[in-house]
Amino acid sequence: MRTSVTTPRLGKLRESMGDLDAIVASSLENTYYFSGSYITTIRAIPDRLALMLIPREGEPTFLVCTIEESLARKESPIGDVRGYVEFGENPVDLLGKVLVEKGLDRGTIGYEARHFSAAYRERLSRVAPGVSWRPVDDLLGRLRAIKSRQEIDTLSRGALATEDAIMDGWESARPGRTERAVALEMANGMMTRGLDIVSFLCLGAGSHCGDAHPTPGARKLGKGEIIRCDVGGIFQRYQTDVARTAVFGKPTSKQTKRYEAIFEAQRRVVLAMKPGASVRELWKMAADTVTSYDLPFRAPHIGHSIGVGLHEEPMIQPYSDATLEEGMVFYVEPFIHLGPRDAYHVEDLVAVTPDGGLVLTDPHERRGELMVL
Repeated sequence: MRTSVTTPRLGKLRESMGDLDAIVASSLENTYYFSGSYITTIRAIPDRLALMLIPREGEPTFLVCTIEESLARKESPIGDVRGYVEFGENPVDLLGKVLVEKGLDRGTIGYEARHFSAAYRERLSRVAPGVSWRPVDDLLGRLRAIKSRQEIDTLSRGALATEDAIMDGWESARPGRTERAVALEMANGMMTRGLDIVSFLCLGAGSHCGDAHPTPGARKLGKGEIIRCDVGGIFQRYQTDVARTAVFGKPTSKQTKRYEAIFEAQRRVVLAMKPGASVRELWKMAADTVTSYDLPFRAPHIGHSIGVGLHEEPMIQPYSDATLEEGMVFYVEPFIHLGPRDAYHVEDLVAVTPDGGLVLTDPHERRGELMVL
């Protein structure tokens, strides 16, 4: 296998295997992370599996649909790439043959339980009845959670490009223009700034702003209305996810106070994002801050790790025992919903450092006040 960025990743994975004899990666997040090949149809067409068998000893094997075989061979340093004919062969059957070939057909093997469908999981048991299958989703998530300097740089550049595209949309917004027209400015701004894909573009004003993920439509913007967006794409294989809230014309005192509550919650959480910090306590800090403004707080989470996947672990939520580590990167996003026309959301990319969270977006420090359009 050629040396590449995947080589040390595979080394860390093998060091973490414990009593496992091998691991089978199947999601786009993990096959890309450990193979270097970004096969988008893993996510877009779930039945078209790509399976990466990583034994404790010996070379990995990458099983892909023949449609994707040339891409896998071009992008991945893995030498043993094998194709299966879609509809003519079942990738799980091919995996069973490789397990026998490598003497792993009676081993203990980890797999992605949250990614494998029930049908494929049942077939695994039939083609490899001697294997003890063990879920390793949490293990793989923990390995991906600590980002390299290169990953943090990529995440930062993608986030800044997304934020600048949002500003394109805000600058084009005016009463009488439609939500969709503003959203198109943002989408165009993302693509011209180097994003590969616009994954989602949620935007709503007035009666639409209270929806968690509003689809921009033909509704025309009006004075005094809150407008809110949550925008994400893919930049060099890594996800972006930025949210902003603005108002048309001079805000009311209530609007100003309510936005201040979520910004202050975000600010306090970011300051506390040091190694060892509890995600449960960070969520509570945000909740306590918002309720100190005499506002309700119902958000099930206030942030998530980010990488090749959009919501990666750990999540900043009240039911988790996870703690932060240096090198983790999160989107921190307190959100409050007070009615169909009254919702506020701010979301920024933050790296965990010994001195607290380092905000990688908002270089011009514009998010501290409710933006007036």
